[in-house]
Amino acid sequence: MAWELNNNCIEWIKNNIEKGSSVLEFGSGPGSTPHIGRDYDLYSIEENPDYVNVHSDSTYLYSPLIEDAGYWYDIDLVNQFIEGKSFSCILVDGPAADPSAPCPRCGVYDYLKSGKLKLNTECVWIFDDTDRSWDVDLAKKMSELLGRKLESFSDYSIINV
Repeated sequence: MAWELNNNCIEWIKNNIEKGSSVLEFGSGPGSTPHIGRDYDLYSIEENPDYVNVHSDSTYLYSPLIEDAGYWYDIDLVNQFIEGKSFSCILVDGPAADPSAPCPRCGVYDYLKSGKLKLNTECVWIFDDTDRSWDVDLAKKMSELLGRKLESFSDYSIINV
């Protein structure tokens, strides 16, 4: 089974993010990567080697999940990958849900809050799968951390600039 980003979310991105701008996605796959990569300078961080370098329209980082980091990406690899880059949009759609991790995507929050994730946050943030409790909780925590309003839709949420 392939997980895909909601078509409404892809349309929101196309209607609200300037074409040609840089987009960072945590988690790649058949939904977001080919559709967003055509119109944007897409950078994808992925833990599943089956999804790495699948689409030529994205620059990929393969990062296995680190247990000590709550099953999140290797922060050193992520920081090297994003160094010197600025993004118009950050899409949080990974890592994939792991039953052994209480909040598989919370590493982005934890590392930003601690200052270990060296990422410019002055951009649009999109959280996929916010029909799941831990993903909507993460989006709410990020909204509070960034001091910006969260807008929720059927299964994705957006923190605008």
